[in-house]
Amino acid sequence: MRNKVFLMVGDSVAMNLFSALQCLIETFTRTKSREGPLFPGGPKTHAITAPQFNATFLRHPSSFLVQSIPDGDRTSASTWTVHLDRVHSEWSPVLRYTDYVLFGIGPWYTIADPKKRHYMVGNKERPNMHHLTAMQTALHTVARFTRSINYSGMPMLLTYSPVHNHVRVNSTAPELGCSSFMRPVAADALQGAEWATDAREARNAQIEVMQQAKEFKVLDVTALSAFRPDGHLQNHCESKKAVDCLHWCIPGIPDTWSDIIYSYVMEYM
Repeated sequence: MRNKVFLMVGDSVAMNLFSALQCLIETFTRTKSREGPLFPGGPKTHAITAPQFNATFLRHPSSFLVQSIPDGDRTSASTWTVHLDRVHSEWSPVLRYTDYVLFGIGPWYTIADPKKRHYMVGNKERPNMHHLTAMQTALHTVARFTRSINYSGMPMLLTYSPVHNHVRVNSTAPELGCSSFMRPVAADALQGAEWATDAREARNAQIEVMQQAKEFKVLDVTALSAFRPDGHLQNHCESKKAVDCLHWCIPGIPDTWSDIIYSYVMEYM
């Protein structure tokens, strides 16, 4: 990563990964944090730099990757108008200045109330669009944009991270959430789990797009993460009332994802 710029764009799970990556970087070199427009015409961006290697790591939250407007608070439970054919103007100007970019989306499409998502293509709303089709349309838009600017770096996609909410695996966890899991589950325990089916379908929808966008490297983390309902924040919070079976503890599963990033970066170099 010497003399390189790495950008991570996506939802809160992608930002979860960025935090893990930052922790790993800080184990072997000093870093500095920066805020503000880092490139000509670019938006305000959070960055960490590793001066010893002249390396820069940027993160830009973008839960849909495409242009999106909330009707109220900027939360996943809010009503959003999502323009699936327009890349988000807050991260897209930065892309051409980077050497690596990792995109990550999923839950804001899959676990939200469909009535609170107004998907737009062109100037027309698509009220009956399936959430996986909407996610695929957004990914196609991102892939087209990388090609339109002749992006010379390495684009990557983080596949769907399982949401272990409402886990009911062979009566092992009759209560909602994932707090009863204190160790990884075996492969046969995944059979019949609704969340496992949802994650697999979302991942397959993403892979279908990536098969057409062959310039992308795929960090296929869905299956390996499915075995770890014990790795979520809810399992390690003082208050078990805080149900969070989406985000991951650090150190933890995102460190394995970081290892995959490292292998791809080394291959690309």
